[in-house]
Amino acid sequence: MLGPPVVRRGRGKQVAPTKVSTTIRLDADVLAFFRSKGAGFQTRINDALRAAFEREQSLRPPRRAQGSRR
Repeated sequence: MLGPPVVRRGRGKQVAPTKVSTTIRLDADVLAFFRSKGAGFQTRINDALRAAFEREQSLRPPRRAQGSRR
């Protein structure tokens, strides 16, 4: 007999991966701030970065389609 079956736990792979695993270096006080708010600090960091990204994008003039000339 081989023993009891192995039970795998965890979330598993995303069906349609929308996020990329990466490494980022943050100032210790910035990381401490996000961690002090409890579980989900990585999501809060992502939300803060997304807000900065969207704010920056809204300040840029729209890009012309490639190949179009005026």
